[in-house]
Amino acid sequence: METVTSTDGTVIAYERTGSGPAVVLVSGALCDRHAHDPLAALLSEHFTVYNYDRRGRGGSGDNGSLDDPMDRAARQEFDDLDAVVRAAGGRACLFGASSGAILAWRAAAHGVPAAGVALWEPPYGRTEEESRAHLDYYADIRELIAEGRKDDALARFIRMTGAPEEAMPQIRREPWWPRVAEIAPTLRYDACALGDGLLHPGEFADLTVPVLLMEGEETMEVLHHAADRVREAMPGVRHALIKGQNHEFEADALAPTLVEFFRTAC
Repeated sequence: METVTSTDGTVIAYERTGSGPAVVLVSGALCDRHAHDPLAALLSEHFTVYNYDRRGRGGSGDNGSLDDPMDRAARQEFDDLDAVVRAAGGRACLFGASSGAILAWRAAAHGVPAAGVALWEPPYGRTEEESRAHLDYYADIRELIAEGRKDDALARFIRMTGAPEEAMPQIRREPWWPRVAEIAPTLRYDACALGDGLLHPGEFADLTVPVLLMEGEETMEVLHHAADRVREAMPGVRHALIKGQNHEFEADALAPTLVEFFRTAC
């Protein structure tokens, strides 16, 4: 494991594998870098892969504050990614999953030196009602985190993703629950990466690098709608439908598409 230091002094941990052009992997909510270990192993046959822990996860620290507004918290994560890209030589292709896709894309639009960006199912909303629901969710988890209620913050996230209330007692008894609840305070960063939850095409007006949007053939309907929104608003974005996949993708299903894209972009 190696480390870099972000703008606010937060230490960011990453693993580097393979050789070739640089590719940085950005995980989604409640994941540390190990969630992308299988993908890193496949991509490292073709590229130098930088697989990092977002702040507050795994080997990375977190010098942020709950008092930071959403845009500042998002900027801190842009800076973290920028530090990793600079450690990778100053320019890299980016892959982001779910909220990590939005983080990677927005970071590139805000100046992180990217050669190309691949997105896996960025969970954008489509309506003002969905935006209000996202901001209400952020307010709820921020309050729960401030009160030290990690388990309740995790439960709020799981409900937000569509789990029925009657399933929650069983879900809370799952063996993975205590481990995942420990990083539930990082959920605020995922919420901040999404901003108000909606796609704003103007944010990406000056971004000229190639962007690939991927979605799983068997993913949730709401994520198909999110992909439709991106394609409607951003006609220059490339698109790939990955057969047999849902939101929790299998690395060997994505790797060929990513290798093809990164070979031309990086």
